[in-house]
Amino acid sequence: MSVDPGQHTARDRLRDLLPLVAAALLVAAAGAAPHLWFSASSGEISYFKYAYDEEFYGRTALEGRLAEVPLYRVASSILMRALHGLTGSDLEVTLIVSDFVWPFLCALAAGYLASALTRRTLPRILLILLFLFGQDIFSLGCTAVWDSHGILTRLRGLFPPWGATILPDYTTSYFSLYRTPEPQISWIVEFSCLGFLVRHFCCDQEDPRPRHWALLLVFDLCLGFSYVFCAFPVIVLQFLLAAGALLNRRRKRFAGLAGTAMAAVLLVASGILFQSESQAAASLLFHSRLPALTPSVVASAVFALLVLLRHRLEIFRSNRAFFALAAVSIPMLLMDQQLVTGIMVSAKEWERYANYPLLVLGVAISGLLKPWNTERIPRSVWRWAPACGLLALAVLVCRGQKLSVDQWRPLNEIAMAQRDALRTTPGVPEFPRLLLEDAGAAPLLGIKTGNAVRFVLRYDDVFKSPIADMPEQGGVPAGRQTHQERLFEYFARQGRTSQEVDEILRGEARGRGGFYLGFLFSFRDYWYPATDNRLVRQDEILRQIDQIVGQYREYRQAPDERWAEATLFLTRTPPEKLKENPQWVNSYLASARAKANPSVKVYAYLQLPRTGVGESPEKR
Repeated sequence: MSVDPGQHTARDRLRDLLPLVAAALLVAAAGAAPHLWFSASSGEISYFKYAYDEEFYGRTALEGRLAEVPLYRVASSILMRALHGLTGSDLEVTLIVSDFVWPFLCALAAGYLASALTRRTLPRILLILLFLFGQDIFSLGCTAVWDSHGILTRLRGLFPPWGATILPDYTTSYFSLYRTPEPQISWIVEFSCLGFLVRHFCCDQEDPRPRHWALLLVFDLCLGFSYVFCAFPVIVLQFLLAAGALLNRRRKRFAGLAGTAMAAVLLVASGILFQSESQAAASLLFHSRLPALTPSVVASAVFALLVLLRHRLEIFRSNRAFFALAAVSIPMLLMDQQLVTGIMVSAKEWERYANYPLLVLGVAISGLLKPWNTERIPRSVWRWAPACGLLALAVLVCRGQKLSVDQWRPLNEIAMAQRDALRTTPGVPEFPRLLLEDAGAAPLLGIKTGNAVRFVLRYDDVFKSPIADMPEQGGVPAGRQTHQERLFEYFARQGRTSQEVDEILRGEARGRGGFYLGFLFSFRDYWYPATDNRLVRQDEILRQIDQIVGQYREYRQAPDERWAEATLFLTRTPPEKLKENPQWVNSYLASARAKANPSVKVYAYLQLPRTGVGESPEKR
């Protein structure tokens, strides 16, 4: 039952609010704890990365003019820039504070939504945790909670050969709530909007007042500036509610819901038309009519059937019943609308960020849990059920956060050792070019060094200058050349032979993923999660590898101007085990250990070119 604020005194409201604020503080503290622990272990304030691409999206949110930011990242850019200014323009501090401030506000927004569903304290806190962590717990895709790789692999194996396609790979190693800046910031808008809809558009009495329509329009415009995978499901929900109002012959409500939702759609459409970055995002759409099957799709179908059976014909006369049906049906619609339209985006993002809060909301509104509150079951059972559920969720979250930290700890320790090796390296220009043993660590090291260093290879560059999809008839994709040259220099400076490069690229192509192919092909062509394993052009990529390796062989025999640049090579390989490079001389300079883990040691070498070099035939 929704709460009528008018029935509460100020003291009642304060008494209701305090537990929610306390829960929000605990949720936020769990987000900041890894940073505080790592800072204490390192003896200085230090950002701890424990989610994909945080440092890249956190940095890009602060760069350039706001008018150039993709529309669906405007909200996060505005708020990140404001926080960046408040933290003294220190990006590491900004990212640390983000994992406290944004989860705290998310939890408050989820509390606002939960308070519209129940007045009891424990059930409200339980609902908050379900809204915030439900997608990580119920999707089976979070390795911080479950053995996701094993579970999803077994599920795909139940119906070969289509299992790997029908069941998307949405594996993560972190809680979605703690990924900065998205979905953190957009969830604040999403939960607030859902709470507003429940409070003012779920009742069966009078229509909302004019001020409610105005506030709904504001929410919808905010959704237009938010992360599309969080905003779009709420817009779809509004259109479904509008359809229900039309079926119930409530034309004013239909016009208001449809009109405000359409304002958000038009805002997003204008962004796609006038912003090149949004056009690139729109290119992620692809054609497919294959279904998607995940736990949320199964739950959506089951709960939709149960709601229909429980309410029967009342479903079209009751706003609450139709609201519940619409909310639980959205995962099924989002994941499988391509059966009708033939157009989709990668379904993994819906499963990670969108489906489960709506399922929890729909079930809470539906009344499906009411049979528990009957005389047939002892009062003590259903009275303590929320407390038991709350305790179990709290244990899962604490355990999961520790497991997530353990999985990301090695990368952070290496980055700190690399930074200290740079600081202790003598006789080198202040900001040299850097060659990393693992190029994937470049964005994190960039954060640690204030983004002042230059890297031989940095994956961020692929986002800034995307490689086009391969032509339908095959061939070289547009936009590859610059990235390919940087990849070749990276391989050459590491002393990779043509045979080793061939093995690396073929291995990634056979696995339909990897890292280095991203510098040669578009995400959609080579990386199977981009299209849920539906459109990977594996055969065409394998056919091109011989040509690419041949070009690499020629590159090693024809030095360019970048070969002469003094470059610092950071690796965990000590001097006595470092292989000789036929093109460059690696001169040992210094080493450093990670303060948080002294067993992690990084060595720095100054890399200068030899004269008259080329790849010898026996090493090809």
